[in-house]
Amino acid sequence: MEILDARLQGAKHRLIPKSGVRFLNLILLVSLFLIIMQGQAAIADESLEKRVKAAFLHKFGGYVEWPAAAFDSQDSPLTLCLLGSDAGFNAALEKMAQGSNIHGHPIAVRELATGEIEADCHILYVDTPDPQISAQALEAVRGKNVLTVSDSASQGIISFLIADNRVRFNINDKAAAENGLVISSKLLDLAANVTRRDQGAGK
Repeated sequence: MEILDARLQGAKHRLIPKSGVRFLNLILLVSLFLIIMQGQAAIADESLEKRVKAAFLHKFGGYVEWPAAAFDSQDSPLTLCLLGSDAGFNAALEKMAQGSNIHGHPIAVRELATGEIEADCHILYVDTPDPQISAQALEAVRGKNVLTVSDSASQGIISFLIADNRVRFNINDKAAAENGLVISSKLLDLAANVTRRDQGAGK
């Protein structure tokens, strides 16, 4: 799957030669691989764990296709919503997002209050110790074009976990399909576990 599929990018990206698109794909893949290598280092402290998760969260969207209708225009922002994550994590992610874009859409980071779910979130990261709040947030965007990412190993389309003291992630591709999203096979190959589209469990 072409990460920057011209059908989703419009005329702006059709001007990029195929060789240029392949080069951009390679850059994205290498950058995600380097994050994984960082995550493979033993997580000796919580701050390193959060930095690795923030870096993953910043890159995940480059491997996901949203329907064109999920955006108001070809260059409207991609909104990355944060629920429950702490100020340090949010600040680190905002710094990473400055000046960067996903499929031509500038990244807008938005912090949500508890119980607040924005309909225009494209990515929703949920990091709360309260399982009820987490479940309600994820349920609120079920069936919408939202990539959900959770700090719980059993919730969200993408869910972080710590295995052997390392940051990994699982992917529920069936839940992605239910939300109208397509996840690149490149990202699926890097996941610790994948729930395939023809398997039973949803989010």
